Amino acid sequence: MGLFSKLFGTKENTPKRQVSEKESGEKEKDSGTSCMLLYESIPQFDAKSLESRIQKRLGDIVSAISCSADQEGMTALLSLGEDQIILAGLYFSYPKDVLDTVLQVCHFSQEAKQTFYQSHAHIFLTYRSTTVSPHLQYDRLYQIIGCLQEEDNQAIGVIQESAMTAHPIDFLSAIESERKDLLAGKSMPFMSWIAWTGGCVKYILDQNTIWFVTKGNHNFGLPEFAFKGRPDQGNSTMQIFNALFAYMYFYKAVLAPGHTADLAGLSLKFSAVEEYKDLFTGKYGTLVVSFR
Repeated sequence: MGLFSKLFGTKENTPKRQVSEKESGEKEKDSGTSCMLLYESIPQFDAKSLESRIQKRLGDIVSAISCSADQEGMTALLSLGEDQIILAGLYFSYPKDVLDTVLQVCHFSQEAKQTFYQSHAHIFLTYRSTTVSPHLQYDRLYQIIGCLQEEDNQAIGVIQESAMTAHPIDFLSAIESERKDLLAGKSMPFMSWIAWTGGCVKYILDQNTIWFVTKGNHNFGLPEFAFKGRPDQGNSTMQIFNALFAYMYFYKAVLAPGHTADLAGLSLKFSAVEEYKDLFTGKYGTLVVSFR
């Protein structure tokens, strides 16, 4: 029995998410995932070599591919049936104000964060689809990032402003090692959680009280989570958020204000946001998690 079967029972026993016509239409209109890959210097790509590398990595799912690259920028367009992956190289520094906002809440070394400020080029990667699941979209984008690294290995890291998250490029190896379980829907690995769904932002009220709030669940059509706790509850809160994300995303379960759940011996309840709505409310709402 898998981890989430132990926590929540079988998939057949979980309440299913019901998608209304309106919700489905909204997701179709703005569906897709994206991220930015930052470089310290202008990357050097051979368009034909990059095409061949991406085609080999992704295989037959790519029905057509076209790349171009020079000293002023690069573009690539991949067709995957009715879906598209678009790459656009922008050869200028990434905005400092965005970096300031995102990096201050990221949990890696200050030395590594400083390298992001040295960017002089970045590549925008976006996946447009109404049929492919978000985690599979991200997986394919990260495989393409792997191809870009094989062509020019001077990338600094990846940033996603909407999820308030970033990570150094050497994090790719951790994601790659977890692909099998993640894509099989067996787990939501901790490292991939940080990379794909966004970090957990801390809003400090006083020395004893912190609001922990997710910022990337909306990329998967899910509400954000918020928990009011102590400074020493960061790891345990992330584990709860991680499990709840997998419960809703992989098990297609619904959680809403007024619902309860039992998680590994913990009795949880969910409520609507009452405090700091402007900061905490996500695109698909936010669930405040507490103990009952």
